[in-house]
Amino acid sequence: MKQTPLQRRAEHRNRNKTMVDMNLVSLIDVFTILIFFLLSNTGAVETLASPRAVKLPESAAEKAPRETVLVVVTGSEVVEVFARGAVRIDPRWSEIGDIDTAVVTLVHANGCLTAIDNSRRAAYGYDQRVEAFGSEGMAASENPPAHTGVMLTAAGGRRSPLPYFFLERYMASYELEWEAFIDALRRGVAPPVGARDARAPLVIGLAAWQSLREGHPVALAVGASR
Repeated sequence: MKQTPLQRRAEHRNRNKTMVDMNLVSLIDVFTILIFFLLSNTGAVETLASPRAVKLPESAAEKAPRETVLVVVTGSEVVEVFARGAVRIDPRWSEIGDIDTAVVTLVHANGCLTAIDNSRRAAYGYDQRVEAFGSEGMAASENPPAHTGVMLTAAGGRRSPLPYFFLERYMASYELEWEAFIDALRRGVAPPVGARDARAPLVIGLAAWQSLREGHPVALAVGASR
């Protein structure tokens, strides 16, 4: 009998009791309160007169907005996207015109090539790695383990599994994002990640979807992925 993603996750948690369960209801409540607070404080803003004798503080961003992780690694924007996909895991994806396995090739303005492989299922945990290979060597960012415990015996070795869900994998990153955003508001400077950073992967993703549907590479206008 095939299991749903929720059933598979519940079974995985039963096998590994060390994983932390997230209370999404409380998290959603926090975001709902924040949204209502912002909406209730956006109207009827009173502008106070500023005496000429008082010099208001000035602020400016000391650093330009950072590009997406992909652009930072390659140092060059994406100019072409080519995607191929297939249904190799669950045939039900084909019933809704979708895929569960994909490979995306990106061409950068400086000639660099990026290959991205995607799968809806990784039985060993939430797997996201990046590797940069060049003529003088290789640099990589590997997956963080759930913990650092290792067991070695004559029969072999065992180590901790990978985080199973993206919330577990990136919770520390989300906390740093909120801290950076709040710090930018307090200091009156531009946040380190802005609208351009959010737009770049969206443009590349839409181009990949178009390439998958039409079966050919999709060229991006200069500056579209920046």
